[in-house]
Amino acid sequence: LRVAVLIFGRSTPVELDFSQVEKG
Repeated sequence: LRVAVLIFGRSTPVELDFSQVEKG
């Protein structure tokens, strides 16, 4: 999933969602 975020440019709300998932 991290790769997908990088492709998006780490400027989309997905980053916030992914951050929460990473923290568990």
